[in-house]
Amino acid sequence: MKLTGKAKELFEEWYSEHSIRIRSDYNGMLSNPTAFNSLNPMFQWGVYQDWADSLKGGRMEVYAQNNGYNIIIQTEEKYCSFQSRGNRQEARNAAIEKLNELIN
Repeated sequence: MKLTGKAKELFEEWYSEHSIRIRSDYNGMLSNPTAFNSLNPMFQWGVYQDWADSLKGGRMEVYAQNNGYNIIIQTEEKYCSFQSRGNRQEARNAAIEKLNELIN
């Protein structure tokens, strides 16, 4: 679940701005993107999802349906919907990879 290029730049800028709110609660532990990378993937997912929602026209959803997970990714200019047959974390990883691709 690593972002690259423009997506990484946008995320790190957003994360830096929003991590100010949590510095005092966690003694500064989560105040930079390097600390973020040490979080459990399920915690990272929530942050990535908040970031995606903050993008103009942004949306990133993963939900269970039938024998897999439906994934919806949206930016101001692009929309993508597909299905993943893996487990929930694999579907979340696929969603983040697709968002990264759409932004870059």
